[in-house]
Amino acid sequence: MIIAKSLVEAKQLCYYPMGKEAARFCPGRDRSSAWFTRTNFHKKICAGEERNIVYYVYILRSLKDKKLYAGYSNNLKRRFEEHNKGEIKSTKNRKPFTLIYYESYLHQQDATEREKFFKTQWGRNYLRRVLKNYWKQMGS
Repeated sequence: MIIAKSLVEAKQLCYYPMGKEAARFCPGRDRSSAWFTRTNFHKKICAGEERNIVYYVYILRSLKDKKLYAGYSNNLKRRFEEHNKGEIKSTKNRKPFTLIYYESYLHQQDATEREKFFKTQWGRNYLRRVLKNYWKQMGS
């Protein structure tokens, strides 16, 4: 088995075939799980292509009716553009929107729970407290 001495060397090792069962050391991962068999997944980790998926919970405010919309997505920019283009069925009659608040989560379940929270009265009260300067500026 070959152990890489640097991240650059680890990246190079991952792309050179050394047999089916050859294992590599990946300095990008924690030390307890540093040994991996050579797979496409491992190649992506060492090449820096592996990224954690982040889920965003966002709050939009309609410029048309001044109401709020809470949602979540793993691509906030794309989803915001879809809302403003009218591609989302639930909001197409309320465009344009402005993004007033968002949070990020590593787990989808956490994001969906937070989205549900924002749709309750407690969630709306939380936004009123957290965004008090925004509401003052908007005159709401």
